[in-house]
Amino acid sequence: MQSRQFQKLIWPLAIAETILWAALYYSFPALLVQWEQEFGWSKTGLTGAFTLAVLTSAAMAPVAGRLIDRGLGTKVFCGSAVAGAMLLVLLTQVTQLWQFYLVWFGIGITLAGCLYEPCFAILTRTLGSRARRGITIVSLMAGLAGTVSFPAAFYLSSTFGWRGAVLVFAAVIIVIAVPLMWWAASRAEQIGGAASVPSSRNAREPMRIARKPAFWALALGLAMISMNTGIMITHTIPLLTERGFARETAILAISMIGPMQVIGRTMVMGIEHRVPSLVIAISCQFAMSAAALSLMGATALPVLLASFVFLQGLGNG
Repeated sequence: MQSRQFQKLIWPLAIAETILWAALYYSFPALLVQWEQEFGWSKTGLTGAFTLAVLTSAAMAPVAGRLIDRGLGTKVFCGSAVAGAMLLVLLTQVTQLWQFYLVWFGIGITLAGCLYEPCFAILTRTLGSRARRGITIVSLMAGLAGTVSFPAAFYLSSTFGWRGAVLVFAAVIIVIAVPLMWWAASRAEQIGGAASVPSSRNAREPMRIARKPAFWALALGLAMISMNTGIMITHTIPLLTERGFARETAILAISMIGPMQVIGRTMVMGIEHRVPSLVIAISCQFAMSAAALSLMGATALPVLLASFVFLQGLGNG
């Protein structure tokens, strides 16, 4: 593929993924406080819906992958984004906690079809050996989704209420993200139309790998990182405001994690050929553990809030 074609394929996907992460994923922690104040539901009850969405997304990811492998990448990718936007609209109508859970269960299904995994699967099928560069560009840009979502949600909810903010997020998905996704994914299918079907030997490879203890150790480590990230982005704003920090300060702090993630990913790109992957992975986990300790001590020593932002973003990135 020529460089110009590569850029035309990658940048629309990068913009679309940034919007999707901001609107469908980060909107939950960004609006959590408003939901708690309006509905009076407990923080535990509310965050359970987000946990359900993440678990549902993980469970549905293999289904989305199989559909993409059958040549339905564009339909799965764009259809999931449209469904996610419609569910955001439906979210503005909920009045009961079970309805809130039901909507986020549905959003969890759509996450499996339109976030990183399906996007990267499409790029891998299309670009082959060049997919890594494309995936890097998309993940670097989408790493700023939280930086977009938190301030936008704060401003929009302050001006139009949380329902207005959610409707704006839904509209941005439909008007900007979906057309970009459709154009890029359709182009990817045309370019990768002659891609070979995996052999039966390759099809059995995942099962062979899954029998290795190292696979499960890695899976557990990644699950812990994912859990840490989910807890931090969901609870940082309420935690900081409860401990006396201004809401604007809390939003600034959580928003700056995104740029730190980008820095972290860029650093890994620079050292990955010189430093063993295991060392990088362990260092990231230590950084995120240190970030949690910094957050705990930020009330007594506010400068530790900057340490939390730096370490959490760097480790997660």
